[in-house]
Amino acid sequence: MTVPWPPRLKGLPGGVELLLFAQPRASRTRAVGTHGDVLKLQVAAPPVDGGANAEIVAFLARALGVRKDQVELAAGATGRPQAGARAGHAAGAGRPGAPG
Repeated sequence: MTVPWPPRLKGLPGGVELLLFAQPRASRTRAVGTHGDVLKLQVAAPPVDGGANAEIVAFLARALGVRKDQVELAAGATGRPQAGARAGHAAGAGRPGAPG
């Protein structure tokens, strides 16, 4: 079975949405392939006090070439196995104080 790359990437007005599987407490933060049909990330930070979430946002911003405030965890921010991340100029739209 061939998994399309990037897995589960969905175009949105002004950005994209990506489903991912995060494995915290890794030796470094990196994309390591897929977990089923979603992107698998190893995250160096532990899932304590939002550390892993912040690391995911920073990693995705670097990888996608956008600012960190243009990336948001849309789902699964407090649990596993999957999280949804949105990136693009409209990712923060609708939040107080966010550009939109």
